[in-house]
Amino acid sequence: LSAIRGGAAGGIVPMVRGAVEVPEGQPASWHVKIVDKASVKGNIYIGIETLDEAEQTATPLGKDWYDDQAVGRAFYYSSDGDICSGNTIVISGGQTWGTNDMMQIQTEGGTVSFCKNGVTIGKIDDIKGSVRLAVQLHRPGDKVLLRREMYGAAADRDIEKRKVGEKQMEAERERLAREEEEARIRAAEEKAERLREIQRKKDEEAAQLLKEAEEAKERERLAEMEAAKKKQEEDHRRALLDAERKRLEEEKRQKLAREEAARKKAAEEQIQKVARSRGGYFEEEPDPDAPTDSEMQAFLRNSLPHRLTAARQMGMQALPGAAAVSQMQILLTPQQHYAVRSHLTSLNKTAKVDQS
Repeated sequence: LSAIRGGAAGGIVPMVRGAVEVPEGQPASWHVKIVDKASVKGNIYIGIETLDEAEQTATPLGKDWYDDQAVGRAFYYSSDGDICSGNTIVISGGQTWGTNDMMQIQTEGGTVSFCKNGVTIGKIDDIKGSVRLAVQLHRPGDKVLLRREMYGAAADRDIEKRKVGEKQMEAERERLAREEEEARIRAAEEKAERLREIQRKKDEEAAQLLKEAEEAKERERLAEMEAAKKKQEEDHRRALLDAERKRLEEEKRQKLAREEAARKKAAEEQIQKVARSRGGYFEEEPDPDAPTDSEMQAFLRNSLPHRLTAARQMGMQALPGAAAVSQMQILLTPQQHYAVRSHLTSLNKTAKVDQS
């Protein structure tokens, strides 16, 4: 069927009807190929029409099916994807079709099925009365070809073949759905595993950072302890150096004091030697540190044994013992008095040191 002119929606359109009328409830199957769909603006309708009780077509030939009068009388699949009964859309938004698609219209037990390339797109139930195939075109150049027309057992086999194919396709869709679900689950598990691995690495990095921080803190503590120990050792060394320095200074001072004392002693011995060579008496300027005569006499009277010992040690003339002389006067020069006092003072210090 080719359209040589177009038709207005709701008006008269190019149309063809099948010659065979199928009784109510009997199986039938038609295969129609879309040779050419000339325009995207006009639709092609492929479906069935019912017959009235007088077996007359319920709708006028050429009358556009998209009309109130065709509701319940014309059932068709539009190329825009809708499945309709008259101007009532039964299934909206289905698959569109066009050039080179193979459309199948099958009736069975009061149900009409609309298929595209072997796949059922939709069904309409409760079809009453006898039916026949019909096609409506809307644009010049629209062209369709009736490839197969089957009734009875042949239609049953074709319908069964379609059902088997649909079951296989359904099984294939289920298989694909299962594979897709399994793939989704695997992807989710892999993603979860990647997230766990990322989290594990983060935990390891955090643990490593914590360990490094603790090690750094321990190194800092050890460094502080080492610094404190070094400071303590340095303070101890400085204390020892200070003590050694003070000891050396004290030794030096004592040495200088001993040298000064030896020098003074040598000077005094020299003075004594000169005094003895001059008869035991010589004149010199008074020594501000020398004792007075009364101090010397009182000191000697109260310390007679020490006085005698000191006189002997200093090489003076031998003196009688204390028992022989109750009040003994010894004539000494001022220098001899000073020498005796210094000598006794040294002896007294030595005795105190020994006693301590």
